[in-house]
Amino acid sequence: MWKPLEFEGMEKQMRNNFSRIRTKREMLLAKKVDHLEGKLEAEGLAWNGVGSMVLLLHGSNEVGIGPISDSWLSPVAVDLTRGLLDEGRFEAFELCDESSILETVLSRLIFQLLEQNPAVVRKAADWYQIESAMSHQEDNKLKGLCEALLKIIDVQEHHVFIILNRPELSKEDSPYDYLEIMLNLAKGTEKLKVMLVERAELWDVESDRRRVSARGN
Repeated sequence: MWKPLEFEGMEKQMRNNFSRIRTKREMLLAKKVDHLEGKLEAEGLAWNGVGSMVLLLHGSNEVGIGPISDSWLSPVAVDLTRGLLDEGRFEAFELCDESSILETVLSRLIFQLLEQNPAVVRKAADWYQIESAMSHQEDNKLKGLCEALLKIIDVQEHHVFIILNRPELSKEDSPYDYLEIMLNLAKGTEKLKVMLVERAELWDVESDRRRVSARGN
């Protein structure tokens, strides 16, 4: 079974960051996580069913809990990632920080999916299309990376899961940019499930929701 060392390191870092929080507010967080898991179960048919979906986990920390880089929702994303890996699902994750760049994030997602299942691009035609999308869009690298990622998703036999943790921390791109890219990817395929984990104090999601609605997404 595919067990990326990078994920192991991310999981360890995440859980170390939250050890103090879990000790001081264990009961409070347990209630929150249980409530969230209940809501996710209510959406289970959509998350586990046919078609594509973009799920946004968006919430605030209790006052005094953790530095700005920590969110009580992040362990949920880690647990979900672990569960998907244990089930043998095709899954790509990214733990974003201040240095994250959208182009680099997309490249890393592509690499992870190809690393898990390189056999899907053994056909020369499929690999040529992916390579062309990534290398022949020098004037618009973002567009090329999205086309390549869509091609990789489409040639998979089963759904692909993408989990982005804390893209609002990026100083280069806005969380709306990440959300818009993921929504466009989901509209272009029937095989993609996306979860974005955001901290409400750092992103006015309602404002960007109006922008998304205005664009017809």
